[in-house]
Amino acid sequence: MRDIVAGTVIGRFTGRRYTAVQVAARDWDASLTYLFGLSDGSVVDGARGGNATRHLNHSCAPNCQAFEMTGPGGKVWVQIEAKTSIQTGAELSIDDGLNSDAGRPEDFPCHCAAPGCRGTMLA
Repeated sequence: MRDIVAGTVIGRFTGRRYTAVQVAARDWDASLTYLFGLSDGSVVDGARGGNATRHLNHSCAPNCQAFEMTGPGGKVWVQIEAKTSIQTGAELSIDDGLNSDAGRPEDFPCHCAAPGCRGTMLA
């Protein structure tokens, strides 16, 4: 436990990676997910072999931000960085910015209580 300076890398969001074809064929459990969709169509499932970054909660006023990074050979991954300076003991959060073709905003309620909360976890 320590203070975190804005811009500090919190870590990589890790887990089992599914290709775009596997994502389309899979029946996802919508009750509790730790999924991050990437621009190449693949998905990282933090519930399968992931690390502690999967536990960052959603907030409409987050103190962390997720970035898609590209490395050698075009491999992409998600890196979590501190968006602001964070005091010891503060909860780490990101804006999940969910996308869903199957649901309305009220189907994905947000309870972050941040000033300006949009009331939904959808983007």
